[in-house]
Amino acid sequence: MSTTDEGRPGVPGPDADHHLGGVLKVVAFRRLWTALSLSSLGDWLGLLALTALAPRLASEGYAAANLAIAGVFILRLAPAILVGPIAGVIADRLDRRWTMVVCDVARFALFLSIPIVASLWWLFVATFLIEVASLLWIPAKEATVPNLVPRERLEAANQLSLFTTYGSAPVAAALFAGLALLSGVLDNALPAIDEVDLALYVNAATFLVSAVTILRLPLISE
Repeated sequence: MSTTDEGRPGVPGPDADHHLGGVLKVVAFRRLWTALSLSSLGDWLGLLALTALAPRLASEGYAAANLAIAGVFILRLAPAILVGPIAGVIADRLDRRWTMVVCDVARFALFLSIPIVASLWWLFVATFLIEVASLLWIPAKEATVPNLVPRERLEAANQLSLFTTYGSAPVAAALFAGLALLSGVLDNALPAIDEVDLALYVNAATFLVSAVTILRLPLISE
């Protein structure tokens, strides 16, 4: 018996149990992996865009620009210390699907607001809130994976998730560079949008698509 279309485990063969490609044949996990890929890409692209935007919004001066960049990194790490210890407990008490959907929609709205508000203080506040949302999203996702794949494929699923989380970093860097080239082409038609703003809008869109993808997953339970 093979894995069903709904993504529930059947009795997979021994060669498929630990194969990274085999786990993607589970439809429900493949959709969750798609959402993870988009969220990871958005995280890395957001980091690049925010570190590029922060010195522009800072007061003039080399020191102020460096402090703005440092502030982005500090606020990316601070939530893990302040909220991290209880994020898993909170996420475990909430509906997993809606936790991920709400967190993705929140990150979409926050990233979208940053170039619109165009203020350094709001960039810092939004960065902190984005990381809080990420800390709630991750344990909800981790708790969902065992419900979507058979035990024999859980190790492969975890490996694929880990690879996707960090492997999307060079993809985000390439995308950021590509958006910089695209903004140069579009500069005459849309002079108000530079490469950083464009990157933030694309970044926001990845989280919105991720939210829609997760919303369509019927097998995520509480």
